[in-house]
Parts: sequence; structure tokens; C-alpha cells
Amino acid sequence: MLFRSVSQSRYSYLTQEQEEAEIQRAAQALENVRQRQEELEKNASQMMAHGGLVLERIEAADELSRRVTERDLIIYVQDFLNQHVPGHRFQQNEIDNTFLIQLPASAAADLDDFCRRKGLIGQTSLGNALPRQCRFVNKLTSVSNKLVENIHQFHPLIRYISQRLNELEEAFYPLVSVKVSASEMSIAPGDYMFALRRWTFSGVRDEEWLQSAVCELSTRMPLPDELAESLINQARIHGGDWLEAPASVSPEVASACLDELEAHLEQSYQRAKKRKQDENADRLMFQLHGIDHDGEFSEPDMQNAAMLFQQAAHLGHASAAFNLAHMYKRGALGKTDIFSANKWFSYADQLNHPHAYLYLPNKGIS
Repeated sequence: MLFRSVSQSRYSYLTQEQEEAEIQRAAQALENVRQRQEELEKNASQMMAHGGLVLERIEAADELSRRVTERDLIIYVQDFLNQHVPGHRFQQNEIDNTFLIQLPASAAADLDDFCRRKGLIGQTSLGNALPRQCRFVNKLTSVSNKLVENIHQFHPLIRYISQRLNELEEAFYPLVSVKVSASEMSIAPGDYMFALRRWTFSGVRDEEWLQSAVCELSTRMPLPDELAESLINQARIHGGDWLEAPASVSPEVASACLDELEAHLEQSYQRAKKRKQDENADRLMFQLHGIDHDGEFSEPDMQNAAMLFQQAAHLGHASAAFNLAHMYKRGALGKTDIFSANKWFSYADQLNHPHAYLYLPNKGIS
């Protein structure tokens, strides 16, 4: 009320021409705001993608330095080469802590083909079968040069080895026992059991996630996720072999704790799965908004939109299924397809779209 009173008092002293000028300026200001908002909305998908990329790089760098050491990478590569790549060279230079790595012709060709298929051309010289000085690092920001190639967790060689191990079905889940000094830990001394799971989420963006769970043996109560992750990481860095574990922990107690951890991990997985589905659906809808030009689509845009709508629908986005049904109904993809339209209207109805049921057969809307 105060604002209206002040405004009326101000305009009561203006002439008609001045009032018209004020109105025009206000109208122009509102139009500028509207145009700016439209511009931001049109660029939303690109802005989100760029911001997401930056956050991914930050998160990856943080995870890399916290979980993976140079020694981990060295052992990972050396074990694979010793077991599966006869004829390789892997020699350490003690002076500057670099490694001379040379792959035999067949393995080098396989790595080069992997790089071509994954779009990693130019990111490694190990695919030419020539000797190469390499340094293992846990920092993504480390840059290779002509003399030394840096190998981090996302280096093509590491990714290639991971794929090969999956193909060989040699991914293993070892049972380990570790002893660590209480002075290195942030929790009370005692006996704990842990479990790790690696999850892969596929969608607009493929992601891998390493989830940990820890419980105290006597209580079987899972620790908070952050504390569990910290405990496992400290044990990995500072721990040593606990050879007496088989005699100190009964199989029954260990089995009961493992059941609790498996249940805890399953609950965590379902929560993470739902969150990733929602994130993927949001990314898809932003991409769709980015190719929408005032409601007019070119033919390539139509095909791309249909593909994105279908992906979003499968992720549980009711509006995407509803819009895809309309595209088939209107013949936006080249010709009218009533069968596909009814299928997607029905799917949208299953996802609880508020209007989809009106377009189902025998509902009166054609």
C-alpha cells in the first residue's frame, strides 16, 4: 500500500506528456527484461552443460587426489602388463621417478584402436609401439610434454586396461583384512567391516560411482557414509595386513555384518539411481529446450527432439512421453503414426500425465 501511495503521489505532479514518457520507459524496461530472460532460457542448456563440465572436472580432481595415489596406478598398470601383455617394457628410473613403458605391436595397435573408438586420439603416444617415458600422477591438471607423458586415472591406458579386464571377466572382489593404528583414525578403536561397490549409471551422461559402507562388528550399525569413506581411505593409506583376522573374527559375526552392509548398499543404490534418473531427465529437457526455436523445428531438430523425448520418457518423464505422442500424432517425423502415438499416450498415462488419458483410444479426442 505504501508503494502505491508514493507512486500515485509522484505521478499526480506529472503532465500528460510526462506520464506517457514514464509509461513508455517502464514498458521498454519490462521488454528488455523479457528479452533478456528469453535469451537466458535459450542458452540454459549450454550454460548448464558448461557449468556441469566445470563441476565434473572439480569433482573428478577432488576424488582423484583423495582416493587414488600414484602407487595405486603403478601397481594397476604393472599387474595388468605382467599378466596379459607379454613382451612389454616397464622399467623405473629411480632418479626422476619416471617409467619407461613400451607396448608390443599387438597391444599398441589394440590401444590405438581403443583410442579411436573412444575419441581419445592424441591423448597418448603409447599406441605407436615405441618406448615412452611416463610419470604416474594423481592430478588431472598435470600436463604431458614431449619428454614425459603423465598417466592419471582418466588416461587412455588406464581406461583401456579397465575395459580389457571387464572383457576378460577378471574383475574380482577380494576379501581383505587390514590393521591400522587408532592414532590415524577419527573413530573409536574396535573391529569394523567394510564393503565397496562400483555403480555405473548410463544416460545423457555416463557416470561411475564408488560407494562404501562400514559397520562396527559388535553393533552391526552402519556408519554415516562420509565417515565410512574416510575410514576406508585412511585404512588404505596407513593400514597393514591383519593376519590374525581369521582367528579373531568368527565367520557367523562377519556374515551377519556383511548382510547388513549389503542391505545398506542396496538402499543407497536405489536412492542414487532415482537421483541420477531425475538428473538425466532434467538434462534431456534442457537439451530439448535448446533446440526449440519459438516452437518451430527443422527436420534434423525433429529427429533429435524425438530421440531426446524418448530417452527422457524412459527415465520417467511424463511430459516427454506426452510430447513424443503428439509428434507421432501430428506427423512431425514425416508421416502420421497413430499406433506409435497411442503407445506413447498410454505410456504417458502410466507415468501419471494429467491429460494423456484424454488421448487414449475411445476417449473422444482425435
